[in-house]
Amino acid sequence: MLRATDKNVNIPLVSVVIITRDREKELHRCIKSILNNTYKNIEIIIFDNSCNLSGEITQDFLSSLKCKCNIKYIKSSPKGFAEMRQIAINNSKGRIIMSIDDDCVAEKDAIAHIVRRFISDEKIGILGGQIINVGFKGEEEFKGRGRIGINGKYEVVRDPKDAEVFGSGNMSIRREAFDEVGGYDLFFSGGLEEADLTLRIKMKDYKVIYEPSVKVTHFHSLFRFKHKWRNLNVLRIYLFFKHYMPDNIIGWYKFFKSELSMLAEDINKLLPKLRLTPRGKKDLIHITRSKQSCLIYLKVFYNVCLGLLKVIIARIIIPYLIYKAYKVRNS
Repeated sequence: MLRATDKNVNIPLVSVVIITRDREKELHRCIKSILNNTYKNIEIIIFDNSCNLSGEITQDFLSSLKCKCNIKYIKSSPKGFAEMRQIAINNSKGRIIMSIDDDCVAEKDAIAHIVRRFISDEKIGILGGQIINVGFKGEEEFKGRGRIGINGKYEVVRDPKDAEVFGSGNMSIRREAFDEVGGYDLFFSGGLEEADLTLRIKMKDYKVIYEPSVKVTHFHSLFRFKHKWRNLNVLRIYLFFKHYMPDNIIGWYKFFKSELSMLAEDINKLLPKLRLTPRGKKDLIHITRSKQSCLIYLKVFYNVCLGLLKVIIARIIIPYLIYKAYKVRNS
C-alpha cells in the first residue's frame, strides 16, 4: 500500500474538500478521521455556509488541532452546492481532489487507496469509493451511487458496481480532468452537479471507476441540507438536453411522451397528501376546538401547491432549457 513515508514513490498532494452547514459536531468527527489517515501529504479545504455561530466553534476546534497539514477554512453566505464546491476547489492545490461530506467518516487507509489507484492509471478521471450508509431507510440506504435514466432522471443503484455517478460523500477527482472540463456547471445549484461533471469528464475519455477499498461511513443526521425552492425537474431536464439532446423526430417523440408520463406521476404523488383522515375532517369541522390541526393542514396545502407549481414550471420552461443546453453544447 502506498504511504506518505515511502521515499521512492510519487507522493501527490491530496486536497480534501468538505462542504458543511450547521453540523459542527459531525464536521469535527469527519476532520479527525481525515487527519488520522495513514496518508499524510494532504490539505483540507472547508467551505462553511452556516447561518449560526457554528463557524466560531469550528474555528476554535481547528485552532486546537496539532497537525502539520494545511487547513483552509472558508466562511460564506449560502450558495448553491456547485458554486460552493467550485470555490473550495479553486482554493486548493492538490493534484487529487477528495470530496467527503461533513457527516461522513473516512477509514484510516482511504486516502492511500485513492492515491494508489490514481497513480496506477493516468486515465482515471473520477474514482467512487464504497460508502456505508448508517441510519438511512428505503432507497436512501444506497445513497451516493446512481445512474442517469429516462429524461435525465437520477436513479439510485443497489450494487455500486452498476453506478455511473458517485456522490460527494466519497468521490475523488483528478485535478487535470477537472480543469480540462472547466469545473462545475453552476446552473446545478442544488443537485446533479456531480452527474454533470462525471458525464463531461467521461466525454474527455477519462475513466470513472468504483474502488471498494476506499471506505467511508455516512451517518444519518437529523439536520439535513434543504433548499426549499430547488426544482430538481428543471435540473434533470437541463442535464438531459445538455448530454442527451434528441437528434431526430423519434427521439423527441420519446422524450415528450416520457415527460408527460412523469408529469402525471409527479402530480399523482402530490395530490393524495391533501386527503384528510377521518380525524382530520372532524378537526376541521370543529375548527375552533382544533386550531392546530387546521394549521397543519394549511401547511400541507401550501407545500402541495408549491410542489405542483414547481413540476408545472419545469415543463413550461422546456424551450428555455433546450436553448440554454444548446448554447453550452456548442460553446
